[in-house]
Amino acid sequence: MPPILAFERPGSDQALKNLTKLLSHLDRTLSSPDTETLLKSPYERQKFKTNFEHARALLLRLEHESAGIKIASRKQAIQTDLRSKRDLTKKLQSRIQELDAIPPESDSDDSESESEQSSPPPSYAPAYNTNPIPPAASEQPQSTLRHRGRPATPDPADRDAKLSTDRNEQDAITASLLALTRELKSSASSFHGSILSEKKILERAAQGLEKNTDGMESAGEKMSTLRRMTEGKGWLGRMKLYAIVGVLWVAAFLLVFVGPKIRF
Repeated sequence: MPPILAFERPGSDQALKNLTKLLSHLDRTLSSPDTETLLKSPYERQKFKTNFEHARALLLRLEHESAGIKIASRKQAIQTDLRSKRDLTKKLQSRIQELDAIPPESDSDDSESESEQSSPPPSYAPAYNTNPIPPAASEQPQSTLRHRGRPATPDPADRDAKLSTDRNEQDAITASLLALTRELKSSASSFHGSILSEKKILERAAQGLEKNTDGMESAGEKMSTLRRMTEGKGWLGRMKLYAIVGVLWVAAFLLVFVGPKIRF
């Protein structure tokens, strides 16, 4: 049996384990003497088909999910394992088609027993005999014929054992499906939590971008004001601005170097 490979999602990992167990059980059923039970019992045959259809649906879902695996080595290993399971599924399907071509033996036995019960016993003309027949001798063949036509009853112990086995298999499948549902629910809740955390991060980033936009707008306004002060009045206004700056430089120089030397 190939090793159980891990998917990126925990739900898919459990589904792969369930698929491996179910296909192994179906293969053992066809390879064991229980195949005679499938030939005889329509109920067993229908139950086998139901489990097979469930395995096919599970395999199709896993094949679809394996296409989204990002790691190349894991993706190749999982797809190889699923390809072998697909070959086993085709083998089981061909075997099921062969079983469908064979009618259940229970139906033929029931039809034969019904035909025997429905057909009346042959009647013969009474032979001429002067000696009277005793009543005890005439009743014995009727009881013998009645006992021969009675159908054989199945063993209650075998029937109870078969029902117990079917019940255990059904409980195991139900438990695996419930576990898969719980894992899918937990993965969905964790995915929802990660989305909420990423949403908060995006909101903080948007607030930072808004602050940067406001700062850039204020800087743009200051630059436009400076541009109006320098270029709003043309060449003459620019020369006046340069003259004012020069006068301020001269006043600052006199205040710093000449001012302390003045004596009152």
